Amino acid sequence: KEYSDYLDLVLPLMCDGGWILADNTLWDGHIVEEAYDKDRQTVALRAFNDKVASDERLQKVILPLRDGLTIIRVKNNVESRSNSVSLRFAARLSSGRHSSV
Repeated sequence: KEYSDYLDLVLPLMCDGGWILADNTLWDGHIVEEAYDKDRQTVALRAFNDKVASDERLQKVILPLRDGLTIIRVKNNVESRSNSVSLRFAARLSSGRHSSV
């Protein structure tokens, strides 16, 4: 039921390329059945699946094995990494701790 909350908690701690596995994300097919539109657990799993699907920081796939297994990979944040490298390099230059290449 708290899949979305757990995702919010763990994502800031994840390294680029890190993996998250979420089990039971198809909830025995109830995710697509209108009869379960008011079921709290089904509604929560739909919200989680929608959140994962719309998050551009993530690569994801749902495997339709048993109750569903979602495999999530945190994309490499190239822009963030290159900015970080540039800042570290600039700091080294300003401190005089650089080597000639």
